[in-house]
Amino acid sequence: QECKDRLFQRLEFHGIKVTKVTEEEFCYIPMGGALPMRDQRILGVGGAAAMVHPSTGFFLCRCLMGATDAAKAIKEELLLSSSDETINVERAVASAYHALWSPDNISQRNFAVYGGEFLMTQNVVGLRGFFDGFFK
Repeated sequence: QECKDRLFQRLEFHGIKVTKVTEEEFCYIPMGGALPMRDQRILGVGGAAAMVHPSTGFFLCRCLMGATDAAKAIKEELLLSSSDETINVERAVASAYHALWSPDNISQRNFAVYGGEFLMTQNVVGLRGFFDGFFK
């Protein structure tokens, strides 16, 4: 409700009059959280794969980079399987998972989770100071 109230205050400040609300959307953006299980047959991507940046909420860039890496890994597994006409789904998904969550990607994510957890401990004044300094 607080975000909605602030939105309407900002619109009013800018002289924008809302005459009708046709739809109101509510969502939950998972930020941080556990990585997907490595041993499942379904490869999670985007929010389902904990790809949302834990301190900014952004995920499109990481998702697109990860999708490219995962597609390449799956393609390589399919090419290996084409010789005997038996596709090893578990191996293909495991390879794609490793492409998404290489040790470097996991380290980078762990650092971002640490940053997100740090930001959550700050009060409003501290956050404003942090972001003012960060974006100048």
